[in-house]
Amino acid sequence: VQEARAAAEKAQLLLKNVANRKKSKQLEARGLVITRALYGNLKAYKKRNGSTVEETDELVQQVLDVTIPLNFLINDAGYLK
Repeated sequence: VQEARAAAEKAQLLLKNVANRKKSKQLEARGLVITRALYGNLKAYKKRNGSTVEETDELVQQVLDVTIPLNFLINDAGYLK
């Protein structure tokens, strides 16, 4: 799981420049912009505030920030592919 997470984070770095360019274009056009998108066990993620440090690390690892990939998937017409 940790290897897959590391690969996903590396892929996001490759998408970041294009995703930011698309996001800027959509902001100018008042189109679709994803401001925050999370994927995973959101119930566990929300519980992290009352948890110990070890538990918090484990809970946070159950959630991925997918904001960049989703902004990357928005086409010029403002639709999510």
